[in-house]
Amino acid sequence: MLSTNSTAVAEFQRKSAQAQAALEKVRGRGTAGNGATSAMVDAGGRLRDLTFAPTAAKWGDRIPALVLKASRAAEQDAIAQVQKITKPLTDDPRLRQTLAETKSLLSAEEPGKRRPRPKAEESEDAYFRNFSPHDPR
Repeated sequence: MLSTNSTAVAEFQRKSAQAQAALEKVRGRGTAGNGATSAMVDAGGRLRDLTFAPTAAKWGDRIPALVLKASRAAEQDAIAQVQKITKPLTDDPRLRQTLAETKSLLSAEEPGKRRPRPKAEESEDAYFRNFSPHDPR
């Protein structure tokens, strides 16, 4: 089972690296006002570019609403791209099984119960409890 888990983890790491590289290139785009306003955001939804066509002036005091609409459209485009990129990671049944097994192992201890401390750890603690920088032991 361990070698299967190791293989799944290695594959997940490879897929994660590929996804990270792809996510860095994501640019969501959106327009509003028949192209009068265009927005571009990155994978995190941060605005990276905002442009106005010469026809934007005719929209007058509605331009701020167009900016918001174009930005929302760009964010939705970025979200769709991110979901497509991360789908191979989130849909891998082996990864889900490995994560479930790991969670099970980590939660095997009873809540509130501490594991016994190794003797070496106890002796180190005792040494430092009694330690004095002025004691030449």
